[in-house]
Amino acid sequence: MKKLLILSAFAATLFGCQSEMSLSKFVALNENQPGFKSFTLSSNALKTREQETDEELKRTLDKITTIQLLLYNSEDRPAGELETLTKQALGILRGNEYESMMEIIKEGQAFHVSAKKSGEKFREIVIFGSEGDAFFLGRILGEIKAEDGVKLMQSIDFSQITMGMGSKDF
Repeated sequence: MKKLLILSAFAATLFGCQSEMSLSKFVALNENQPGFKSFTLSSNALKTREQETDEELKRTLDKITTIQLLLYNSEDRPAGELETLTKQALGILRGNEYESMMEIIKEGQAFHVSAKKSGEKFREIVIFGSEGDAFFLGRILGEIKAEDGVKLMQSIDFSQITMGMGSKDF
């Protein structure tokens, strides 16, 4: 009986962990769904921009393996879908795996930067922004020193992130 109880507890733990939603699973499940647009850039695509950057930023770009963007627009989508998807994404980002780096919420806009660290390096930097009927989720994957990750975030012009979402001013 005791062995059966231990085995049952182990199985419940195993299946419970498998049902947890990760950010990569969230992206994979949604990227081809109606209302979504998805873009993935490899490190090779980043190298084409190196002439336009300073040496310090070039070294940081060398440590990035992938940049992934997921955009969602709820226009012509079922009511409540935006709220459900936003709650799912933010629930993942506010979970134990990610450290919140910045959060700004004002007048119908939300902007979140979270990171997953391994020692003194960022393995993943996540940018989530929403306004009105749309949101975007950006993932920067690699092995980036913490101070370089901060400099990278400072170099991004977030006001230019529109990509089919209309005029968003983050």
